[in-house]
Amino acid sequence: SKGYFCILYAHVRRLFTRFPNPIIRDFICAQTETGIDCIVTVHPHCVGGYEKVNGVSIFYSLGDFLMDGSSFRRRESIVLDLLVRGGKLSSWNITPVITNMQLEVVLPLEKQDKRIRDSFDFVSDKLKYVQDYISFYKKQIRMANAKSGQNLQNEATPLKIWQKNVMFELN
Repeated sequence: SKGYFCILYAHVRRLFTRFPNPIIRDFICAQTETGIDCIVTVHPHCVGGYEKVNGVSIFYSLGDFLMDGSSFRRRESIVLDLLVRGGKLSSWNITPVITNMQLEVVLPLEKQDKRIRDSFDFVSDKLKYVQDYISFYKKQIRMANAKSGQNLQNEATPLKIWQKNVMFELN
């Protein structure tokens, strides 16, 4: 009512995955009922996606703005531009950036820009349209682990989050 705009900046999620864990996603979505105007999550070190819940925009991971990691995915980020008017989010835009080998943050070439935007849109579409998100998420993790030679059982499962004295598990 005083024109303030409140952003919840949450350090959550699994490393190196574009998709939010279903339990964390549920927790983040529940925060949309607390008066928050916008939510931005970080921690995965790669670009995620976007969804709108209860009128609140949620941005899942902006990537690594400046990272010297050897993985190119860790060198991709998005700059999030929020236009706030009268205490409300009027519009938003993303601008892809990359960290080059000289550790300078620069605008990507057109092809790289399109790939980063397409990835962001792909994740956003899955968040919006996938009916059984838990099964979808588990499939994405299995595929990612297979590519990296890891086993799903090596992940810290079941993931436990405490909320309102109730423990939820993802098996």
